[in-house]
Amino acid sequence: MTAISPGPSPARPDALARRIRPLVAATIVYNVIEAIAAIAVEEGRDAWQGKGCCAPAAHTAAPAGTAAAGADACGWKPGRTCCS
Repeated sequence: MTAISPGPSPARPDALARRIRPLVAATIVYNVIEAIAAIAVEEGRDAWQGKGCCAPAAHTAAPAGTAAAGADACGWKPGRTCCS
């Protein structure tokens, strides 16, 4: 009579590891690409709406008589810009 093995063959874990590695790698790559795309979309949306400090609308001078008089909308003093 033939004895029945109580568990999987020794080659079975190796075969499963070979099958799962590409799936794990693809999942990691997908998540990295998704994160980069999400950041790019958010930055692009902010730039489109003019929320960046270097947006042209951000360089307007504050009204005279306010606490920020003499500085632009970013808080820089005269002679400096947000981007320099």
